[in-house]
This record gives sequence, C-alpha cells and structure tokens, in this order.
Amino acid sequence: YNDASSPVLINLTIAKNTGTNLNDVAGGGLMNVNNSNPLIRNTILWDNSAGGYYVSSINNNNSTPIFQNSIVQEIEPTDEWNTSNGTDGGGNLTGSPAFNDPLSGDFTTQPGSAATDAGNTAFLANAATTFDIAGSPRLYGTSIDIGAYEAGEVILLDVRYVREGGTGDGSTWANASGNLQSMINQSAVGNEVWVAEGTYTRTGTESFLMKDGVKIYGGFAATGAPSFAERSWKTYITILSGDNSKSVIRNVGVTITRTAVLDGFTITGGSADSGALIQNNTASFAGAGMYNNNGAPRLYNVSIINNFSQTLAGAMYNSTAPVEIVQSLIANNTAVQSAGAMYNYDSNMQLINSVVSNNNSYYHTGGFNGNGGIPEIKNSIIWGNKQGSNISNFASTNIQFRFYNSIVQGSGGSGSWNNNIGVNRGGNIDADPLFTNPADNDFTTLEGSPVLEAGRNSFFAQASALTDFAGNPRLLGATIEIGLYEITPPVYPLLPIRYVKAGGTGDGSSWANASGNLQLMIDQSVAGNQVWVATGTYQRPATGQYFSLKEGVSVYGGFANSGNPAMADRNFATNVTILRGNGTGVLMNENSGLTNATTFDGFTLTGGNGENGSGIYNQYASPTLLNLIINYNTTSGNGAGIYNNESSPVVINTLIANNSASQRGGGVYNRNSAAQLINVTISKNDSSQSGDGIYSTGTAATQVKNSIIWDNPNSTSPSIVYSGAPIQFTHSVVQNSGGSGNWNSTIGTDNGNNIALDPQFIGGGNFNLQNGSPAIDAGNPALFTSATLTDVGGNPRSFGSTIDMGAFEDQGQTTSYSIRYVRAGGTGDGGTWNTASGNITQMIAQSVSGNQVWVAAGNYQSSAGYSISLKEGVSLYGGFPATGNPSMGDRNAAVNTTTLSGNGSSVVSNDNNAITPATILDGFTVTGGQSATGAGIYNYNASPTISNVIIRNNQGENGAAIFNRNASPAITNVLTYGNTAGNGASGMYFDDSAAVLTNVTIAENPGSNKAVVTESSTLQIRNSILFSNGNTAYETNNSNNTITNSIIDGVPGSADWDSDYG
Repeated sequence: YNDASSPVLINLTIAKNTGTNLNDVAGGGLMNVNNSNPLIRNTILWDNSAGGYYVSSINNNNSTPIFQNSIVQEIEPTDEWNTSNGTDGGGNLTGSPAFNDPLSGDFTTQPGSAATDAGNTAFLANAATTFDIAGSPRLYGTSIDIGAYEAGEVILLDVRYVREGGTGDGSTWANASGNLQSMINQSAVGNEVWVAEGTYTRTGTESFLMKDGVKIYGGFAATGAPSFAERSWKTYITILSGDNSKSVIRNVGVTITRTAVLDGFTITGGSADSGALIQNNTASFAGAGMYNNNGAPRLYNVSIINNFSQTLAGAMYNSTAPVEIVQSLIANNTAVQSAGAMYNYDSNMQLINSVVSNNNSYYHTGGFNGNGGIPEIKNSIIWGNKQGSNISNFASTNIQFRFYNSIVQGSGGSGSWNNNIGVNRGGNIDADPLFTNPADNDFTTLEGSPVLEAGRNSFFAQASALTDFAGNPRLLGATIEIGLYEITPPVYPLLPIRYVKAGGTGDGSSWANASGNLQLMIDQSVAGNQVWVATGTYQRPATGQYFSLKEGVSVYGGFANSGNPAMADRNFATNVTILRGNGTGVLMNENSGLTNATTFDGFTLTGGNGENGSGIYNQYASPTLLNLIINYNTTSGNGAGIYNNESSPVVINTLIANNSASQRGGGVYNRNSAAQLINVTISKNDSSQSGDGIYSTGTAATQVKNSIIWDNPNSTSPSIVYSGAPIQFTHSVVQNSGGSGNWNSTIGTDNGNNIALDPQFIGGGNFNLQNGSPAIDAGNPALFTSATLTDVGGNPRSFGSTIDMGAFEDQGQTTSYSIRYVRAGGTGDGGTWNTASGNITQMIAQSVSGNQVWVAAGNYQSSAGYSISLKEGVSLYGGFPATGNPSMGDRNAAVNTTTLSGNGSSVVSNDNNAITPATILDGFTVTGGQSATGAGIYNYNASPTISNVIIRNNQGENGAAIFNRNASPAITNVLTYGNTAGNGASGMYFDDSAAVLTNVTIAENPGSNKAVVTESSTLQIRNSILFSNGNTAYETNNSNNTITNSIIDGVPGSADWDSDYG
C-alpha cells in the first residue's frame, strides 16, 4: 500500500493476497494513492483478489506506477497493455508464472514458466553475486528471472518420489518430497511420480490436479527404496483425501489426454457442496471424488469410495471428458440429488473390468446419470446402486450407454434386454455377482459367481494391464472374468478324459461320475486331454455366458447318455449333442491362441444371439471344427454362423444353415482369416447387407473345398462376397458361379472342378442329397484332410467311386420298395415291418412317386431344427399298430396314435417343393411345432392332400396350425385345436391360395387373433366348424371364398348371409 510514496520494487512476488472490502473491488495485490508512482521491476502480481472476486491485482488512485519486465495478471489477458494498471515500461508479460504449489506457500516456478529468464538483469545491482529469497544464486542462465525466486538448474528426473511428511526435492526415495502436487507440477511429459502409502491432501479448498503425459503411481512401501515391481496398492494403501471439504481431484482448466495416468490410489473424503463457486466456466458443486472437464485421464486400480456431493456425482463428474477407467472400484459414494456414482455430460467414458456398486442418491439414481455422449461399459459389474432404499442403477437423458460382457442389474441380460438402460452389445448378464462382503468394500466373489470367464479378453488387452485388482495375474483361465478379480482355479487331477452328461453332478472322472458342467470340464483339462459329452442340451447357466475352448483340448459330442460308451460307440447323428446360446453367442474363442490341435467335434450349435459370431466366434483362434450343425443363430453384427477374425480354423463335415446376420456374412464371415471350409454345406442363411453365405475381407484368402454354397436367399445382395483376397473355390457347388467352365470372377477364384447346378437337397430342412444330385461323387478325396470316417449324418464319408461335395454323403441307390415301413426305434431298411426303419425322413427320401410309407403308432421327432418334408407322389400313412404285420385294413389312426413332434421348427415343411394333391399325409397327430409361420404344417408352392390329421399345440406367429402361400391343399377330416399365434392366424392362414376344406373343425385355438385368415385367396369351406376360438373365427381380405353347410362363429347363417364373408 503506497500513500504519497514511490518506492522502487525489484524481483517481488505478490500473489494469493486478498482484499475484503466489497466496495473496493481492486487492489488485492497493490494499491497506490495520493500521487504514488512506484517503479516496479522484475515482479509478479498474480492470483490476488478483492471483494471475493478475481480481478485486477492493482488499484491506482491519482497514481501511475511504472512496470518493467513484470508479469501482471488480467481478468481477460490481452496483447495490449491495460493503462489502468500504470505505465508500460517495456518487457511486461501476462503469461502464467506457473507456481509449483502456491496453496502450500511454494511460489517457486515450474519448468516452462513465463517468468524464467524474462527479467532484466540490469535492474538488480550485483545480481551475479546476490541470492534470491530462498538463498539460491540470484542469476542462473542468461538472464535473471521475474519474481522472488530464481528457477535455477532444471532437475531432469524420469521419476519423482513422494512420501508422507517428506521434505526433499523428490529426486530419490531418501530425498522424497511430501508435496505430491508440486512433484506433479515439476514433471514433464513421459515422467512418473511414485507415491508411498499414506494419506495426502491439498491445503485449503484446492484439489489435486493431474498433468498431461505424467503417470502417477501409488502403492509403494513407506520405508526403504521400493522398486516398481514391489508396488502393491492393496498392501500399501495410498489415499488421496478431500478432508470432507472439497473435491479430491479436479482436472479443470488443463488439457489432459490418456497419457495422464492415475494408478493405485484410494480417492476418498471428497465433498462437493451446493455453494457453487463459478470459475472459468466450471462448477465446484459436483464430482466429490473426481471432476474432469475437457480431459481424458486414464485410471487404473483406483478405489473411489465414501465421497459425498450435495448435488450431482458423488464419485465422479465428467464434462466432455472421455475418461478411461480400468479395473477400478466405485462404491459407497453419495449424491443428494442424483448419480451417487457418476454423471457424464457429453462424455464418451469407458469403464473396463470395474465395479460400480452400493452408491446412493437421495432423490434420483444412485448409479449413473448424464446428458449426451456414448459411454461404454465392458467386462464390468453395475449392481446394488440405490435411490434411497430402491435399486436404481441408471437414469439418463439423451445418452446411449453401450454394454459389453457386463453384469448389469435390471438389464434382463443379453437374452431379454431392457432397452431403457442402453444398447446391448452381447455377453451381458443379469444375475447376482455374489460379492463376498460389499458393505466392507470387499468385492471379491463367492463360488458360483457368474463372473467366471464371462468377460471378453480383447477389452482388457486394450487396457494393457497384466494383473487384477489384487495384483494377481489377470488371465488365469482361457477367458477373463468380469469385474475386478480373477478367480484362481483349483488344482484338478490329471485326467486324460473328462466325461459330461446333462444333469451330471460328479467330477467328470468317469461316465458313472460324469459332470454336468461342460465348460468346467474344458477348463480343468490341459493340452492333450479330451472331453466326451453325452447326448443332451447344454447351456451356460447365466444369460450372456458362452462356451469357450482351450488350447490342445479335444471336445467330442455324440455319446449315448447311458452305459459306458467308448469312442467307437460315438454317433453324433443319433446321439445329438446340442449347445444352445443364452442371450449371446454359443461358442466364443477370443484371443485364446487356439491352434488346429484344438478339436471340437460332433455338436449342434443353435440359439445363439450375439454381436458377432453367434454360432462360433474365433478371434486369434484357429481350432479344428468337425461334424457340426450350426443353425438358427442370429447376430446384430457379422457372421451369424461362424465369425473369424485373424483366425485360420479348419472346418470339416459341417452344415451351416438358417442363420441370420443384421450386417454381413449370414453363414460365414472371415476377416484376415485363412479359413478352410472342407465338405461344408452352407444354405438358407441370410444377411441384411451382403454375403448371405460367405463374406470375406482382408488379405488372407478363404479356401472352399468339396463344399456346397446354395440357396442363401437374400435377393437384395450376392450370397458370396469378398473384399481383398479372393475366395478360392475347388470341387464345389457354388450358386451363381457359372461353374469352372463359365466362371464368375466377382465371387472369387476358380481353382477347378466347380459346378453351378442345383445340388438337389431332399428339402424341408434336410440337406442330404437326392439320388441324381450333381454333387454326388464330384468331390476330391485328396482335399478331405480329416481322419474321420463318417459324414455329418453319421454315414460313411466316402460311398461309391469317390467323395461327394457337401456335408452329407449319399449312400447310393436304395432297394426299390413300393411300400416302406417305419416303427419307432426301428433300425432296418424299411423293406418290411420286421425290418422297419425308425427314420421317416429317410424313408420318404428313398421313395419315388407312387410309393407309400406306412408308419406305426409312436412318437417321431426330427433332429433339432429340422422338419419332415413330403415328396411328390409319395403317400405317408400313420395309424398302424406298433406290433405284428398290419395291413392297410388294420390301420386305425384313432387307436394307434402316430405323432409327429416338432423340434424347434415346423413339424412338416413343404418349402417350395412343388408337390401336388398326389402327395398324401394321412392319419397323424402333428404337435409341438415352433416356427414363425406354419408351426404345424408349412406349405409354400406346395399342394398336398391332408386327411385324418389332428394338428394341436403348435406355436408360431402366423398360421400356427397350417400356413399356406401359393398353395392349394385338399384338407379333409382335420381337427386343429390348442394352437397359438403371436399376431396372425392361430389356426390356418391362406395367402394367394386355392384350398378346399372339407369336414374340418378349427376350435379352441386360444389368444387374441383370428382362427382362419385368407388373403387374396379362393377357399371352399364345406361341412366344417370354426367355433370357440380366442377371437374372431374368420377374416377374409381380397378373397373369393365359398362356404357351404358350415358353422362359423360370428358369421350369420344362410338366411342372413353377408356377402363380405364369401
């Protein structure tokens, strides 16, 4: 304060001073009155305030100070001198002096400070022989510094060391500093700060501030000279505290990228109160643990616990801040208003292998809230966050969370996803993670937790960490766990073979002691071991979990589920072994390094529904895949059947059918993958974009040998597409290829002996070859590299002069019988009742027009996903006694019930097989079908005669009993009841069809839909009853129907006939 005084002020630092007079809003640092004209040289005036506001440090009243080579802070710094401060004598700056830690009284300057070498040495007499305020040489370098401190020699340290109570310069553990913020400030890009166990806080209301390019590591011992390898954040707990009075870390006003790392700390005691101080367009009322504004630091192994915000974000607030949080715990934080855990404003935050649990908010969600941005949650657990006493994990506006392989409470898991919380990217689970003691922040998991091997390896590889939250190896099994901790596998006995049966409870050491847990048996095996799996259906226990293989372990399906079957007894066609998806893909091999020494043989993979590769997903994994049926899988991405990325699997004797991809590669998707497809059949797959059968991209070439790619039906794009290395074809049936003689090079490279002729599948979901198929004996046995002796149907692989193309081997011409006989459990060739077959489909396939197939009483079911398909001119009769040698006169369908049961598809499917009324289905009960259309019987371009048939308890979306399109069946003496449809006809549906219904009863088909619907059709309904169904019995649109002597619920009799009905 100068009153009528004009001193000379040289090399002063005037900072962090405050004037409290609210009416005098300037002069917090310097005030001159009554013609005071001081000469101010080499001086800093910075961060002074008056009246509670940050304004000019100077107040002049009838005074004009002169400034030379000084740093003077402005409200809004400009390149032009502010004359209200005084006279510009030259050399003045407005750049930050970059004090090291002014809150702790450390006004030395950081490297790169604007004050360094910016003074005028001539202003200070004898500068070369005098000292600064700290007693250091006043002149270091070419020119004197501005301010009270001379920067001196810059100490170049790769690592600075911090210990609680340390008083050194941080150059060694022995000379450790106690000022963490100062060590951060003094570090440069690429430097590290190592912090010993203890509790660290800033003085006053200031928070810690990270620095771009600087890595800050906690978890070092408080004594000795610990190395990085001796670091343990679980043992040597390193706490950053807010003293319950401020945010612990506030990354505001600086540019921070993911090169700024915080690793191995506990952030606690943070407080963000409602009395907001607005500075530089940021607010102090949110983010008690950590506040990030326009910055993207990376956090590893951090616990953010027990922080409190009066408003938003007890743990963390991110504003335009794509923070990456890896293997960290956010728990027991509280926000009064919302987001006890985290609030994201326009921030693409990433949360990887972390746990967010037990956070609370009084008025809104205890978990996550936000507005804008696309946060991603991977391999993480979101569980037990509350609003008051109610579970509330998410509440957001205009924000789209994406979830990958995470346990998310209230999500429904990937199989039954709740779209209200965000986007399902596959592998997600909604099941209790079974934390050990969350009330005490112990988020290890108990035995049976669904976290086990349910993560995705690539997400953690992205984070480049090697240990889990306890410091143990991060990957202990084939697949990473969800959450913070890997589960240490127990030591298992060395068994060359482990045995699996559905429902088994043993340890897998024998068939008698078989396990029911297939994945556990794979995990317990080592290279060279085998896992034998009995017939049955296997599914991971929790929604979002999938199976995965292990290097060098061979897994075989197809064993009987009784007795002690040997490998020679295995028959995967008879003993069907099904792996079913559970809200994600069925089999995922990700970054597991599998080689062709890993074998997977004799399974049906179905019901997968994931982001990519819903049947089989291979990334950096190249197993040998044999004798598989991969069907009815769907994906929101690519490769519904098989997805290969940077992988070279060998696929042999495999059927890939009826899979659907929302993007590319309905059957197979290959990216930079030299996959080999040998004797593979790819059919009836579709994709929304391109490559219904195969999509191949990248520099590695897919090899297709002895295979069939046919009838992958999407009409909007080619069924075979490559981008990059062309697909290589040899000895294969390839639709639209032109064959080797007229090759279409847009689909790949012709390596000879390819054909483009219809392979003549039997049809109805049966991909066996009809007699006369051009694929028979057209393969090259030298290309069949497997030692297996059978095809995927369990028949000899090479029959005849040479091998066939495709997954199924034709078994040659059969004996000509006019009648073939079928009995449940029969094993003969069907030539007599005594040599009856047990396979209806095979008997139909071996018949020719004019033949008959007689079926004895019993229950008959196709393989999973397959249907019975009729054949032109062949008559199929049920109702024969199950014993003896009955004649046609002994047939009685009412007494000898002959049931055709569905198995995940239509029971009878006549799909575009052009049959006429000469084809007869007579004397059966059709039940248990499940299909979107025609769950009982499906007719498309097919007009069979259907008589004396009961169609009951089938379930679909439309035409649950019978679906007809461009079909003219003759339907007589038929009863349908108990069939249900989602949104169409529960009984029969006719589209562009001309059918005759005689003595038909359609009744008691429940639901809210119509029993019979006709669209653009011509029906004759005679002597029939449509009554007592769930809703309207009959609806007709643009049809010309004739109804005679019939009773139809809701339709008037002849006396009051309404021509709208026909």
